[in-house]
Amino acid sequence: MHQPRIQSPLQDHPGASPYPVSHGAAGCRLSDLSLRPRVGFRGADTPVTLAGQGWQLPEQANQAQPQADGSLLLRLSSKEFMLLAASQRSADTINQLELDWEQSSCRHYLLPRMDSHAWFHLQGPALPQLLAKLCAIDLRPTRFTPGQLVQTSVARNNAILVNSSTDQPTFELLCDRATARYMWDVLLDAMAEFDGQVIAADTDRAG
Repeated sequence: MHQPRIQSPLQDHPGASPYPVSHGAAGCRLSDLSLRPRVGFRGADTPVTLAGQGWQLPEQANQAQPQADGSLLLRLSSKEFMLLAASQRSADTINQLELDWEQSSCRHYLLPRMDSHAWFHLQGPALPQLLAKLCAIDLRPTRFTPGQLVQTSVARNNAILVNSSTDQPTFELLCDRATARYMWDVLLDAMAEFDGQVIAADTDRAG
């Protein structure tokens, strides 16, 4: 059976078109990764089930753990997780994981996240200053370190912020899909002060 084509929540939205890339160094770069696969799981048996499947679990809630295939596993509570794809390899793994899930006596429940959350990717040295305009949490590198995540309010909307930094400041922002256009426009406005750029807008393909 033909599968309906999944669209970004920013599909046909004027703000989703990449800005022309300038030669100067941007203080922040923004991408829409909403077409990349992501999936959630919740339940008393979820930690044991995921560990048994070979996933490396974050030790505590509000932490993120990179995986061998390039995906990122978020621990939102002791019993709730979200898995984000970061490459085509991890995208295929996540898609298959969702297809293979079946209801059983195990307290391990699937939470589809493609339709519930939009996913924005931010990079650049100005991220803490930029998000200080929108969020009350202290996101400076000394307080919000790689591998941490917060579930908080960004621009008066519920959001998940993940510090996925490696060689440069990098955050993942997940928000309610219904508020994606609003959040995108707010980020664009906040980025203007820091010579922000929109790059690699992932509105046509995953991975």
